[in-house]
Amino acid sequence: MEHLFDYQRTGVKFLAENPAAFLADEQGLGKTIQVIAACDALELKKVVVLCPAIAKINWRREFEKWGRVDREIKVFSYDKMTQSKEVRNEIAKFEPDVLVLDEAHYLKNRQAKRTKYLYGQFCRGDGLVRFADRVWLLSGTPFPNDVSDFWTHLKAIWQYPLNFTDYTLYFCKTWNGQFGLKVLGNKAERMGEFKTILKSIMLRRKTESVLKELPPLWWQDAVVEVDGWDDMAHIEGDQERKAVELILQSAITQSDVGDKLGDIAPHMASMRRLTALAKAKPIAAQLAAELKDNAYEKVVVFAYHRAALEALREGLAEFNPAYIVGGLGNQERQAEIDRFQNDAECRVFIGQITACSTAITLTAANQVVFAELDWVPAVNAQASKRCHRIGQSKPVIVRSFALANSVDEIVARTLERKAQMISEALD
Repeated sequence: MEHLFDYQRTGVKFLAENPAAFLADEQGLGKTIQVIAACDALELKKVVVLCPAIAKINWRREFEKWGRVDREIKVFSYDKMTQSKEVRNEIAKFEPDVLVLDEAHYLKNRQAKRTKYLYGQFCRGDGLVRFADRVWLLSGTPFPNDVSDFWTHLKAIWQYPLNFTDYTLYFCKTWNGQFGLKVLGNKAERMGEFKTILKSIMLRRKTESVLKELPPLWWQDAVVEVDGWDDMAHIEGDQERKAVELILQSAITQSDVGDKLGDIAPHMASMRRLTALAKAKPIAAQLAAELKDNAYEKVVVFAYHRAALEALREGLAEFNPAYIVGGLGNQERQAEIDRFQNDAECRVFIGQITACSTAITLTAANQVVFAELDWVPAVNAQASKRCHRIGQSKPVIVRSFALANSVDEIVARTLERKAQMISEALD
């Protein structure tokens, strides 16, 4: 566990010592790697992970990268589990050593099919969870609205005695309308008691509480999948084909293609544009889900190609995004920056890397996403530091999204590594 921060080691110990546990660290603090290390510590051989569809490949990749025990891992989306009786039977017959419920707030609705399949018809723990020796729940937003969202977990996993109505009336402000019980919020006078319940079953760390352990800029890999994607089907011309083959060969031989990127870039224009556009929609969907769950307040998103930027803008429209691309006048540009910095309703900043890598401050966010990277590492390093400036009180978490099983993934990891090296040298 030498690669873990101290707070992550604490998380591993918490999971390893509790067959039923809820890890509720804030977005970006590394819940996945804590789960993997706990699985290793206990030498668990059979692992099932249920998660949103977009997170499946990341779970597989992280187990491949960090797992130290030979084990069988099954990763399913909540939707697939809900729709497929075969998948549910497979999980039951597998009898996992641990069932990991990622983004467990997806199970807050006691009436939802996925909740009933996992927790039982009345959340009595007689659903699929009963086939697992351990159940670990993960979410940075364990109750997105109010503490009534947590009842399903308490009842099914920890056999909490009160039914939903009694629990909600006790802990929440409510109103009986024509459509039944309406929750208005939490009862402040009961939150001490609620926190006492959580104390033995949940571990939560916020970014500011582990500030001293984290680097000022923390780069993280992220991947998205696009069904049926084939690099070779998106090549235009012999020069692009040769460039792709060179990059693929570098991955096979494990040679550093970084020094050649400057020469390769002009011959990859078509594929870069198409890849960026293919990634934009699933990236926007993931960020939208995180924002809806209030995983963080604001996020800065960078991309290079106009088509990808427009797709991101469309996919994140409900969050009132600020938007800057090349050619925007100075007054309009500053107005967008000010709106992002000062308007709570403007939760997203979308910027073209080349237009936003210098001379602007975006410290209203500590979350940075690269939907695509510039092929000049220094430009990416400078862009990432728009949030890491005077006025920023938190570490900045930088996610670089790549298209799984593609040339884009090879190039992105090379560029990401070089940008991180430049950032560290400048700090």
